[in-house]
Parts: sequence; structure tokens; C-alpha cells
Amino acid sequence: MTTKLTIAPLSGVAGVGFGLSRASVITALGEPQRSFKRSPFSTYAIDIWFDGSMQVSYVGEVPWVEFIELSRGPDVDVLLFDIAVFDRPSGELLDALKARVDWEESENGCSFTCPSMELALRRSCADDALPFESLGVGEKGYYSEYS
Repeated sequence: MTTKLTIAPLSGVAGVGFGLSRASVITALGEPQRSFKRSPFSTYAIDIWFDGSMQVSYVGEVPWVEFIELSRGPDVDVLLFDIAVFDRPSGELLDALKARVDWEESENGCSFTCPSMELALRRSCADDALPFESLGVGEKGYYSEYS
């Protein structure tokens, strides 16, 4: 059975909303398959679901959702504007997304951000024939504060 993870820009992913407490995320998705700290200085662990296809990052005195990273995974479809993100060449996906909102290129064509929607696409090489490897979805200000 395929799980659909639908992105609602500025709100969240698959019912996991920005500002939602970690406890509420676990109630919604079940216990994470894995958790890890990005560095020894990280306040909170990043929780992982769907065989690594969804990673949730937290901030705050009581941990709440700040950022969600999505990637290709078995039996998972990631949808943005009803477009499957990881099932098509990155050049084709960019064309479809640029028809809806503006994207800014950086890192020699390996990264694209959409500050107005707090989204970022990442690929390890600037090859339009290959799919993107990850999609970051942030709360208001996550990308737009730095663009």
C-alpha cells in the first residue's frame, strides 16, 4: 500500500502542522521508526517515519514542529500541488512548479528555494534528467528570512 504525503505549504505535511507538539506528531503518526541528533549541540532529535521519507525537526521550550524534510522512499508518494515530486526528472518538475510559483536557484543548480512558500528542493548534481533527492518544507520565515 502506498502512503501519500501531501504538502500544504506554510501549514505542514500529511496532517503534521508547523507548531504542532512532538507528542501530537507521535499521536498522529505513531512512534518514530528512528530518531537522531544532527550534532551533539542539537537540542532535540529529528524523528523519522516512512523508512526515512519523512524527517521532522523541532524547536522551542516544549518541542514543536519547525521543519519537515521529505525524500523518495519505498511505497511513498510525495505530492506538491498534486504533482508527484520524486517520480519525474528534476527539470520536468521544476518546469511544472515554476508555472505556479517563483523559485530561486543556488549552489550551481543543485538547490532551488521558494521563499514565499517556505520550500526548498535539493539534488546532488545539476542534472535535469535525474529526480530531486529531497524537499524541505519550513514554517513561516524558515527560508524567506534568509532570501
